[in-house]
Amino acid sequence: MGIVDEHWCNICKKPQKKGKDDYVEFEFPKWQDVPIYMCPECGSDRIDYREKMRPRWKCRKCKATFEKPKEAKHKEMVRKKGLICRKCIEKDEKLREAVTLMSDASNPAFVGIVECLYWANCVNFKAVKDNPVRCEHIAVIQDKVYCKRGHPGILELTVEKAEKDRYENLVFVDKLADLMKRVSKNYPGAMEAFKMASKNIPFTGPSGIIKVVGVKPIKKV
Repeated sequence: MGIVDEHWCNICKKPQKKGKDDYVEFEFPKWQDVPIYMCPECGSDRIDYREKMRPRWKCRKCKATFEKPKEAKHKEMVRKKGLICRKCIEKDEKLREAVTLMSDASNPAFVGIVECLYWANCVNFKAVKDNPVRCEHIAVIQDKVYCKRGHPGILELTVEKAEKDRYENLVFVDKLADLMKRVSKNYPGAMEAFKMASKNIPFTGPSGIIKVVGVKPIKKV
């Protein structure tokens, strides 16, 4: 599980192909001792190593210089990740029991169905195969589900906060960009300054969408 998304078993070290091999991924927090170096005068960890100067070390807080820093350790929370292949799980009885207990306690997959309550009486109803949306005329715009055939009625859904923040950020940036275009007519450097500043504007990515297949629409009777 590196930068190129390689997968291998942490026990037998054999490569695992995503979507083909059977394995269990895990992640858990763990406290571990992390070494830190401090100033022997004031105890600050704001110290710099100077390769071409002596004394080698200098404290940015009290300005003291010294050849050797004071060493200490502190507890830091790190998250351990890995995976174990199915073969290694089956070889260890306790591990097999733990995985079984974990899988039994996990949340079931979310399977949603979107359909109009009066689909059986609608002359425009058109079933969609292998899709949780029952009719192909059902559409969505932002947080509202409606019928593209112009039938009255709208279903309003709750918008996730991450999506709401993302939309508001985009609107803010667009309005600010329009303002800076007008200002740049009198101040040519304003637009360039805005482009530089906009790189640091926080951006919230959209929430993931889970695709559900295999839910077939009910046929008319």
